[in-house]
Amino acid sequence: MLDTAVNADQSALREVARDFLSTRCPIGAVRNLAGPGESARAFPVQLWQAMADLGWVALGLPEELDGGGADTVTRSVLHGELGRALAPTPHLEVAIAAEVVAAVGSAVQRSVLPDVIAGRRIMVPALPDSFGARLSVDVVLDARPIGSGWLLSGELPMVAFGADADILLVAARASGHSAGRHTLFLVPRSAPGLDVHPRPDRTGGRIASVTMADVALRHEDVLGEPGRGGEHLVVPLLRGKVLRCAEIAGAGAVVLDMTLDHARQREQFGGPIGRHQAVQYLCSDLALATRLTSLLALQ
Repeated sequence: MLDTAVNADQSALREVARDFLSTRCPIGAVRNLAGPGESARAFPVQLWQAMADLGWVALGLPEELDGGGADTVTRSVLHGELGRALAPTPHLEVAIAAEVVAAVGSAVQRSVLPDVIAGRRIMVPALPDSFGARLSVDVVLDARPIGSGWLLSGELPMVAFGADADILLVAARASGHSAGRHTLFLVPRSAPGLDVHPRPDRTGGRIASVTMADVALRHEDVLGEPGRGGEHLVVPLLRGKVLRCAEIAGAGAVVLDMTLDHARQREQFGGPIGRHQAVQYLCSDLALATRLTSLLALQ
């Protein structure tokens, strides 16, 4: 039987997160960021900094790297609350990129993690399908060895928070490697030949197109072992899927709450519409779907 109970620490994290997000990230503020105009292009710096100050960015990193050392269930509790708030921040993206760097990065590459944990720098995965399993056929970047480094070229049309990132984690098919094998690189946003263009998104998400034209990198910019990029990404991306499911379940719970409130408050034909069986059936279906989604994410 699936144990759906959370421990005391996880329960406390949920309460703190819900209280914080209800105050610092109300739905009205999220709507403004997702709407038209200049505000839609403004990254919520203060919100992100406050989340970093609470230790949320470091929650899943190893303790020896000043992380929280939290397990996936504990992290899913936090991501459930981020989903409830539709928090417009790159928490999941940064967490995955930082996990890869922590696992296979060199000492120099790991040295960027304190700034990432503190919210001073943003590092996101710029992959064709950041939370998919088809890396071997989706990689559209090419890496050519030249002298003491590499030249990267190609386009990534949809990168979440790409326009806000200071560092991009990319996967490229390196010349001389067998088909289907890829190498990871850390690319600074300031690299010559790298262009980032924000693009509209129907959901209000912060999506950008990333283009690289002979971006010059050093061998020191290779993350992990050359040709083993897919292996390095497997576990972090699988964990990312689980945490994304927790966010979806959290968002679904809010939809249920909003629907029930509307059914109680909206009056038609002399009373609240929630008294009608047809509306009650739909609310029941939504409640069941929400509960099943939550259980599946936890499982």
